[in-house]
Amino acid sequence: EEGPLRERILRGFERANEVIREVGVGATTLVVVEAAPGWVRTYCCGDSQALLVGGRGKLKLVTLPHSPVGYAVEAGFLEEAEARVHEERHLVSNLLGDDALRVTMHGPVERAAQDTVVVASDGLFDNLDPEAVAELACARPLEEAARALAERAWERMASGEAGTKVDDLALVLHRVG
Repeated sequence: EEGPLRERILRGFERANEVIREVGVGATTLVVVEAAPGWVRTYCCGDSQALLVGGRGKLKLVTLPHSPVGYAVEAGFLEEAEARVHEERHLVSNLLGDDALRVTMHGPVERAAQDTVVVASDGLFDNLDPEAVAELACARPLEEAARALAERAWERMASGEAGTKVDDLALVLHRVG
């Protein structure tokens, strides 16, 4: 399609939503990161998330999971640690396949050359807090960081300890420079 990338991404969300609704089975989440020299912009629907982590581990951007628990954390009613053990953390309030689809955009947010973008399903973020993800993402080469994040999430899921949730796990890391 022609036109600005931002408009094409939003049309992509709309088209994906239409197709899922036409099929009539299921729903899903989607996060898109538009990366340009010096900045990123995120587009989100659901409880998958994106982070932008500075070269020294500072969180520059954390997208909001579209869930009652995610909104409670954002509003200051729940702490991250409480959210990870909340009995309703599995509920999602905004999905592709829903006739009330909403796409949240963040940014543009300034990005330096060594910053790392992390995009992942809730299998990562339900088991590791954003600070732990940031620490693992920025402290090593990209492929090693991705492997460490996946391993840590799987270990937490397998442990059965409080604050873990067995779920799907998908992640993508991106770094320039």
